[in-house]
Amino acid sequence: METTSIFEFAKSLLFMIPELAILVACIYYMSKSTSVDSVLMAIGSFIGICVMVFYRFIFPMMQYSGNGGVSSSMVLFNVVSFIAFIGSVLFAIGLFMLVVKYVKKKDAMQF
Repeated sequence: METTSIFEFAKSLLFMIPELAILVACIYYMSKSTSVDSVLMAIGSFIGICVMVFYRFIFPMMQYSGNGGVSSSMVLFNVVSFIAFIGSVLFAIGLFMLVVKYVKKKDAMQF
């Protein structure tokens, strides 16, 4: 393995650390409170990790091996992009539900 490829691999892993931290936090929250918001955030975060792994490792290997043409790669790229969008929307809905729940609870305690 060349030094450049080792550096690229390490850089890819480094970019995954924040996503992994978010997933761990979501799983921890889900273990403490199995509500809809925690499940949505965990699912969205898991989809984000899967998509990141695909973009960082699997897709470049597919491109390097030359399997399939440009059109099949574009279709696959579009499908994975849509899946990433769904994961982001699920995470955002769960986060919004958590914020609304927290703000309601905080407002109820002030009165």
